[in-house]
Amino acid sequence: MPSRAAVGIPTAMASKRFKSRLCVVYTAIFGPHDTLKDQPKIKGVKYVCFTDQPLKSDAWRIVRVGLNGLSPRLRSKEPKLLPHKWLSPYVRRSLWIDGSISLKDDGLIMFVDGS
Repeated sequence: MPSRAAVGIPTAMASKRFKSRLCVVYTAIFGPHDTLKDQPKIKGVKYVCFTDQPLKSDAWRIVRVGLNGLSPRLRSKEPKLLPHKWLSPYVRRSLWIDGSISLKDDGLIMFVDGS
């Protein structure tokens, strides 16, 4: 299991700029089988993708992570099942989505507002 420092999340999320954006939608894509979908821009929501692939995205913050001897299928389960080990303590709300999912604006606004 990587520490938060190993994936570079706390530094980015601990900044003053990020403290006002405490809602994170996150996913993991390991292996060459999936692609990231664009997501709606919603104030207060950050998108984080953990991956071992050289992905590029305007919507997602890409965090490169090695497989550490695990299969891609097993490695992708760690962030999903253990978000407290992968996301910063500054995150107020987190939402796991599959990398192939595109979210709609109205659901994200309820997520941010806590409705």
